[in-house]
Amino acid sequence: MQPLSRVKPSCATEWGSNSVMLKRPNVGIRTAQYIAEWSEIESLLGLFLAMLLHANQKAVLAIWSGLENRSAQLRTISSAARATLTEDHFHVVEAIMKIDIRSSMKYRDKLAHWSWGYSDQLEDALLIREPADKLTNMTHFVNLQQSSQVLSRDIPINFDTIYVITQSDLDPALTKLDTVQQRLLTLHGTIWERNDTKVRADLLNQLKEIPEIRAAINNQAASHGNP
Repeated sequence: MQPLSRVKPSCATEWGSNSVMLKRPNVGIRTAQYIAEWSEIESLLGLFLAMLLHANQKAVLAIWSGLENRSAQLRTISSAARATLTEDHFHVVEAIMKIDIRSSMKYRDKLAHWSWGYSDQLEDALLIREPADKLTNMTHFVNLQQSSQVLSRDIPINFDTIYVITQSDLDPALTKLDTVQQRLLTLHGTIWERNDTKVRADLLNQLKEIPEIRAAINNQAASHGNP
């Protein structure tokens, strides 16, 4: 995603259209796909917690679903992993939560909760902005209209706070999400009791050898002053 100010410094934008995703179906379909695939990852996270706790899975999943937000859910996984796994194993879990789960979750939240718009001058893109930014903008517009005899539907906006999103943004994000899901499934394998000890250890080593995970583990160790 790039700020609109870098892509098209001067253009007309439209917001509040109920059919905005139909304007650019290639972007709309991939946005829906990302949100749907993230839901599957959330289910896998809940299952991972149930496996960690070796408890009544229905009870654990009920607790998981009842937590007030996903930050609390991830903290619960972290606490359970710290309490039940070896330190080495726990560090792998924390690395995956940091570099994969949290970053993907933030991206999903933008797609699901930010405001969408479009410009006829950007034929292959949609626009996205924070709801608070849009609301502030609209409030400013209402105040201007109330204090002026001139009525206009044009709302001055800050193009630095609006982002352009295209298929070329979403395709690599979806590829990354597929990778996250595969890593999470491998992580399940490291604690699944039907896998023997060697299989679980091999799967854990596979994850530890992934460069991004290894780097995250090393950075975590350095931040705590460990060798």
